[in-house]
Amino acid sequence: MKDKTILFIYDDSDARDLAMQSIRRSGYRAVGAATLQEALIKAYACNPDLILAEGHQSADLWEFFQRDPAVANTPILLVRDLMQSVKSESIESFFSDFNLGKELKHILK
Repeated sequence: MKDKTILFIYDDSDARDLAMQSIRRSGYRAVGAATLQEALIKAYACNPDLILAEGHQSADLWEFFQRDPAVANTPILLVRDLMQSVKSESIESFFSDFNLGKELKHILK
């Protein structure tokens, strides 16, 4: 799976780093970005197989990436309420409950 790259967009650096660790443990290469502009630059650089983003940016993210033909066909998976989950439990538990590895394998066939 290491040949598959996931671009994770989230503005909280601590939560983003923890989520990227979980993505790596699931066997994928993880690239992080804090803003949509940074995400687009990194998307050009790493050509991700999937864009994973915290859902509060969903409308902007979708529109932003759909306008650019170089990344318009990249699947986008939105994760909602990441920080709520982090406050009530560990981020590891959140991604574990979501069964991130299984979901990503299905999406990235």
